[in-house]
Amino acid sequence: MAADGSSALADADEPAAPRLGLGAALAVFGVLAVLRLLAGDFRYFFEEDDMSLANGIAAILQGEPGYYLYRYVPQIGYYRLMAFLTDVVGGVAVVPHVMVASSAIAGAAIPAATLLAFRRQLPDHVRLLAAAIVTCTPALWIASQYGNTAVVASAFTVLGLVMLSNRPGTLGTAIALTLCAVGVLVRADAVLMAPVVALLVFRAARTPRQALLTLAIGAVAFVALWFTLRAADPWTAVSAGGAVASHFQASDLVSRFWEHMLWAFSPIPLIFALFGAEALQRRDRDVFLTLAVWILPVFGFYYGAATTTRYFMLSVVPMGIFAACGVRALASRSGRRALAWPTALLALSLHLWVGLGHFRPADPRSVLTAPGYATDDGRMPTGALVYQGYHRDSGVLGPSLRRSAPWGARQPIAVAMDSELGRIDALSDDAGPARVVVLLDSWNAHVFHFHAFKAGAEFEGRDAGAMFLAQTHFSLNGRDIMTIGIPDGDFEALDRIAVEVGDEIWYVAPIEWELPETLASKLPPQRSVGATHSEADRQVRVYPIVEEEPR
Repeated sequence: MAADGSSALADADEPAAPRLGLGAALAVFGVLAVLRLLAGDFRYFFEEDDMSLANGIAAILQGEPGYYLYRYVPQIGYYRLMAFLTDVVGGVAVVPHVMVASSAIAGAAIPAATLLAFRRQLPDHVRLLAAAIVTCTPALWIASQYGNTAVVASAFTVLGLVMLSNRPGTLGTAIALTLCAVGVLVRADAVLMAPVVALLVFRAARTPRQALLTLAIGAVAFVALWFTLRAADPWTAVSAGGAVASHFQASDLVSRFWEHMLWAFSPIPLIFALFGAEALQRRDRDVFLTLAVWILPVFGFYYGAATTTRYFMLSVVPMGIFAACGVRALASRSGRRALAWPTALLALSLHLWVGLGHFRPADPRSVLTAPGYATDDGRMPTGALVYQGYHRDSGVLGPSLRRSAPWGARQPIAVAMDSELGRIDALSDDAGPARVVVLLDSWNAHVFHFHAFKAGAEFEGRDAGAMFLAQTHFSLNGRDIMTIGIPDGDFEALDRIAVEVGDEIWYVAPIEWELPETLASKLPPQRSVGATHSEADRQVRVYPIVEEEPR
């Protein structure tokens, strides 16, 4: 580092004082927020995780303390934050909209914050390029399109770390530590940033004693907050550590760390990041060490449990800075800098337009429209991000602008659920079934429970058993609605389904067996399943319970 405190990465004729500040960051945030919102997938749920999250948030809004709210205990802050925002905006029906919009806004905040990182040590053009690289990082691009905890937690954490990177005073440090703490509450893996938080606090403090005191006060305040939450909300007493351990110990877990890392950042930015790390290590070891301590805990923790690119979210900012420094270093070594910079920028943006892997060679158009591979959290693109952000499935940009169709209108299973639940809600007191038994499988358990809350159902109770697949009881318009999961739920162990003539059994697709035959042994004596009135739909098939005909 130069004697005046400026980075050796800066050109000799570049002013030491940074020009890009808070105003520039806010302008970048505003532009990106609009673009992210236009690419948001507001049509329906993206995958099983956001279905489950929306279900828990809806339960909170309905005031159901007995409900199993936290499938993901380490993300309790996200549930409460989204519940608060949704309550302000408009209630259960808009939960998915708030979740997606929050991800989009967080996806804009992270690159904007990158523009302010290490302002005294990195020149403006390096930070600007880093912000652009972070904006185009595939993991962040996709996570900004649907409701998830990772991008929201990362936004809070990154804002705190960026503040600390600029050596704030006492008030600034307190605000930064608060932001980092909120990030941990939103998603507990943000605690992996503890080493870099400690390092940055020591960098900013006047003495080691002051740094230790600051960290101690922050730790005590966070622990006090956590125990306050436990006292106010008994569901937080469920072990967050146990939830994390269960993920790592799952028998079907296959970690694909290297492949997920490759496509989380895209190959060409990763190559530039390697060169940038080497250059930064030689020229500014302070920043290099900080970025390394920022990245390595994330890589180390998820090496044995990398099932999605989303797990790399906390490391997109330091990787973007490394890549920007790599471009700067390679361009400065080139004899033709006027050519080197455009070439590097073209290479860095290649994954925005074309697929770099996992496409179909027999279909050349797939390079532009469908490159990607399956992960535990849906399909992850390996390029063509602009197409997959704004033009996929006959257009997301248009529906985002027009709002021509209501949420879920294009999902047959959602339309069928809302239709049948609406029918029950509209029945007169003396008409229709007294009880509805809903048979669910896998992801549609999350979906049905959310749609039940959306229809105004009240939670009555839940039996012990598999999460969301155990017997769960709701009340809607005076009717008892019982859901039970098959085949992984408690259906097989169920001796009898307590239904009478006139009640209904709903069969929610997809379920891979013939319902009437399977149900025969579960019905009370002299009861049988009548013909469904919704065979043509096959998304929610409704079977009335009838008197069994004598043989």
